[in-house]
Amino acid sequence: DWYRRSSDDVVGPAEQLPAVLGVAAPSKNNASLETKGFELTLRWRDQIEAIGLSYGIRGTLADSKSVVKKYPNATKAISTWYEGAVIGDIWGYVTDGYYTQAEQDAGIDQNIQGSATGPGKNWSVGDIKYRDLDGDGLITRGGNTVDDPGDRKIIGNNRPRYTYGITLDAEWKGFDVSAFFQGVGKRDAWIDAGGPGQFWGTQNSEWQANFLTIHLDRWTPETPNGYFPKYYLNNTTSGNAKNQVVQTKYLQDASYLRFKNLQIGYTIPARLLNKAGISKLRVYVSGENLATITDFVKTIDPEFATLSRGIGYPLQRTWSVGLNLNF
Repeated sequence: DWYRRSSDDVVGPAEQLPAVLGVAAPSKNNASLETKGFELTLRWRDQIEAIGLSYGIRGTLADSKSVVKKYPNATKAISTWYEGAVIGDIWGYVTDGYYTQAEQDAGIDQNIQGSATGPGKNWSVGDIKYRDLDGDGLITRGGNTVDDPGDRKIIGNNRPRYTYGITLDAEWKGFDVSAFFQGVGKRDAWIDAGGPGQFWGTQNSEWQANFLTIHLDRWTPETPNGYFPKYYLNNTTSGNAKNQVVQTKYLQDASYLRFKNLQIGYTIPARLLNKAGISKLRVYVSGENLATITDFVKTIDPEFATLSRGIGYPLQRTWSVGLNLNF
C-alpha cells in the first residue's frame, strides 16, 4: 500500500507569543500536514513433503514522512514548526574536534557575541570545537531562523524510518519453532542534556548524575581522543553546557535489529493421550528480547531513544516455559 494523507486543523505546537503575555500560549488547531508513506507485506508458506516439514516466512516494511504545509510562523523560527519543515528534523552544530592548547593560548573564543547567541564562551583545551559554517568568524545560532540559522544545519531526524518485522516458523513431526525479529532501519536521536540522565552522566551537580563505565571514556591530557569532553563538576557555573549543545558528535544512530521472540514447542502425539481423555498437549519454552544489534549507546535502549534524557527502565530478557492442554 502507498498513501498520501493531508491533515488540516492539526494541533501543532503552541505559537510563540511575546513574553509580556505572562502565561504560556495555549495549543490549538493551527497546522496542516502532508504525510506520504507505504506499507509492504510479503508472505511465503510451503512444505517439503519428503521429510514432512512445513515452514513459513512473513516480512513487513513500512515508512512515512510528514511535512508541515501550514503553521503560523512567519519568521520561520527553527525552534518550532514552520512551513516546509519535516517533522522530526534535528537542527544542530557540526562538531570539529576538541579545542587544542594552541587555540587556547591564542585566546580564540568561539562565541565572541556572548553565550546568549551561541553554544557558550570561555573555551579552553578539551572543550568541544564547532565548525564555522557561515564563515563569519563566529560560532552563533544566528537569527534562529531557516534563512539565518547561524552555524547550525539539519543534522538528523528523530522519527523512525523503515520499520520492519520478520517472522519465521516451521513444524516437523510434532516439533514447532517460531521466531520474530523487528527493528528500525533509520533513526537519529539527540539525548537531552537538561538534567540527570543515562548518557551525559554528570549534570547540574554530582547529586544529579549517573556514573557509568562509558563516562570513563573522556578527554583528559592523557586521553586526548576520549569520547566525552573534559569533566566539569557543575553544569551551570563551569560552563559544561557549552559542550552539550545539539551537535553531530553526540547525535546517536538509533536504528536497530532486535531478536524479539523465540518459541520452541513439542506436541505429544494424540495416540499417547487418548486414554487420559486429553485431545492435545503441547509444551514449549519461550524467550523475549534475546539480542539487539545497534550502534546506539549501550546504556540506553534504542527502542526508547526519544525518552527525555534517555531515562527509562530497559527491556529485560526473559525466559518462560508452559504448556497448552486441551480436553
